[in-house]
Formats: sequence, structure tokens, C-alpha cells
Amino acid sequence: MLITATTHARWETSLFSGVPSCPPLGAPGLTSPRAAYQDALWGRARLVDVRPHGARDSVVHPDLAPREESELDGCAGPVIVVGESEQQAAPVAARLAGRGVGPVTVLAGGFARWAQEQLPTARA
Repeated sequence: MLITATTHARWETSLFSGVPSCPPLGAPGLTSPRAAYQDALWGRARLVDVRPHGARDSVVHPDLAPREESELDGCAGPVIVVGESEQQAAPVAARLAGRGVGPVTVLAGGFARWAQEQLPTARA
């Protein structure tokens, strides 16, 4: 009996439309604001706000225990870095991962998207 196998693969581009490309290898991944909120709410991850203090009109609500980068040495749990933008947060996330903190991801859309989705904030 002869068995032959054929491989037929095709891309369904409609499935991937609007999906952001994968981050470069070694770069931190992204976490949506709603997922970050749930993870912080249930203690599954720590939020780290890396925006300059002078640029903060409002902050992630204190009940979610946001941290500063300097408070994370030796932290082994999941960390989500919150910046004004993903570009601001990504270098900090990479630095934290390099120090052994992890796993580390970046808040997709930054703090502006957090606020836009009406997740808990407080005045700075």
C-alpha cells in the first residue's frame, strides 16, 4: 500500500487583517488594557507606571497597587509596564526583563488607552 501526503497551505488574509504584527524576537509582548486591569485586579500581575511624575495628570487607581520601576528588583511575578505610549514603555520592559524580572509585557496603547477604555484612574 502506497500512502502519499500532500501539503496545501494558503493564507487567509481576512483572518489577519487589523492584527498588529508580532514584536521582534526578544522584545516584550503587549497586553490589552482590559486584560491588564483584570490581571492587576486579581493579583496576577503588577502594573508599573514609568511615565515621568510631572507628566501624570491621572494615574492607575491606587487600589490596583501600581508600582515604580525601582520597586521591582527581585520580583518574579508577571509585570505590565504602563507608559504614555508603547514606545516609552518598551525599553523599560526590556531593561526589567534583562534584570530577571518577568515575565514582562507592555500595556497596548499606553495610559491614554487605559483612560479611553474608562478603566479605574485617580488624580495624581
